[in-house]
Amino acid sequence: MSRSVYSGAIAASIIFVLVVAPAFSVRGEEWTFPGARYQGMGGAGVAVVNDSHASYWNPGALAFKQAASGVELPFSFSTETLGDILADADTIADFINDNTLAAVFTKVQAGTPLTLAEVRDLLDLAVGKLPNLGESGEGFLALPDLGLVMRKGRLAISLRGTGSLAVDPVLDLSSLAFSDDVSAAVQVANVVGAGADHSGGFTNLGSQSLADAIAGAFADWSQDQAEELIFQSELAGLDTSAAGVRDLVTSIAEDTAGLTALDLAANGSGALIRGLITQEVGIAYAHPIIPERLGVGTNVRYLRGIATSKFIQYDDIKSGRDLVDELSDLNNTVTSSRVAMDVGVLLRPNDRWRFGVVARNLNGPDFPSAEGGDYTLEPQVRAGVALNLLPGLVLAADVDITENESEAIEGINSRLLSVGTEYRLGLGEGQLALRAGAFTNLAQNTNETFTLTAGLGFRIWRFEVDLAVAAAPDFQEVNAGGTKFPSRLNVSGSLRWVTQF
Repeated sequence: MSRSVYSGAIAASIIFVLVVAPAFSVRGEEWTFPGARYQGMGGAGVAVVNDSHASYWNPGALAFKQAASGVELPFSFSTETLGDILADADTIADFINDNTLAAVFTKVQAGTPLTLAEVRDLLDLAVGKLPNLGESGEGFLALPDLGLVMRKGRLAISLRGTGSLAVDPVLDLSSLAFSDDVSAAVQVANVVGAGADHSGGFTNLGSQSLADAIAGAFADWSQDQAEELIFQSELAGLDTSAAGVRDLVTSIAEDTAGLTALDLAANGSGALIRGLITQEVGIAYAHPIIPERLGVGTNVRYLRGIATSKFIQYDDIKSGRDLVDELSDLNNTVTSSRVAMDVGVLLRPNDRWRFGVVARNLNGPDFPSAEGGDYTLEPQVRAGVALNLLPGLVLAADVDITENESEAIEGINSRLLSVGTEYRLGLGEGQLALRAGAFTNLAQNTNETFTLTAGLGFRIWRFEVDLAVAAAPDFQEVNAGGTKFPSRLNVSGSLRWVTQF
């Protein structure tokens, strides 16, 4: 091939990445890794893909004749715990189930005055523990994927069922506070009493100014009562010099103004379950611009989406069985149909190097939800490179060009970088493939480090089996029994029949 042809092909790919990709919105769910082969390689598949999964990873790869036709049944399941939700939830459950706090709740419902020690318990719950669940970026995400993919030459057909189900904690402080209405069963006079003059007796820097601000801003709070509240907050172990604690204590005082009682049953804290389940049929085709060197392909998909949303109030959950029942009864759904389009480019300047770019959901299909608004699959752009280092040995790397903002959990962004390798070893009439890799989230709003992946595949006659697993080395510790869970866990597998139909 001439130098001018190569230059034109490379220029076209660069223009696609630098001009077209930045024009897309930067919102959308995290890039997923269908296909156990690509899961095992850390999610690096845009440039290395050469089988039926090209319809997802890069339709442009269908223009090449490196892979035989075949049918594959892939499945995968991924979970991700975001923030410290498991530890926070377990801590709060232990706290709420403590006999002391149970006695406090009983007294509250009966209108019996609380002691100062019991006030400290409530403050520890309202300011020290519950807010952790309300932080942006806390949640749980589950991603199941099951499909059937087929390839015949430059044509691929895919049938997939995918899901993205998120549990996002919601915190309501509006009824975790106190009022001074003397006619109320529970009031400031009964809880913190008339208060005491604690001026000069505070431990934390800024406590006095916080008490002064509360007394000056809210008529329901006297100076002594405000100081008593801050003093008890310190005794509860709260750092009232911390901006977050100060804001929450002030919020409690503000929300209490006008309330006549502490009504825990009316509290709106809970979990928002939100997600999208899609069933899709896709037809992908690629055309070789330069035979065996440059291919461009597209994948057109018909999507049937089921958007679901449900709010579960913490007060409604009395046991683990109640939670299971609530999760299994996701009846607040809206079903709609959309069409989505993907485009991919694959460049192979020689027999060793491959470069690819893929853009998914170019038209941004959106699915209405019962809660109002849409669950939108925003455009995603991902680029990759692969190197055949030795016979049977390939190295690959992918990176998201767009940063994707989750629609399911507030405050979660993703921009994944993946690296992986595969070594294929011939075994008589069969073949063994060993895979390893890792991926990490480059988005700045996450504390995620990296996730390690591993996989293997073996081929006997015309059947191939692939298995893969991925886990993050950082664990969340749950207090009960010291049990630990990886913050991210993925498992996947596939069965493929290679033929020449």
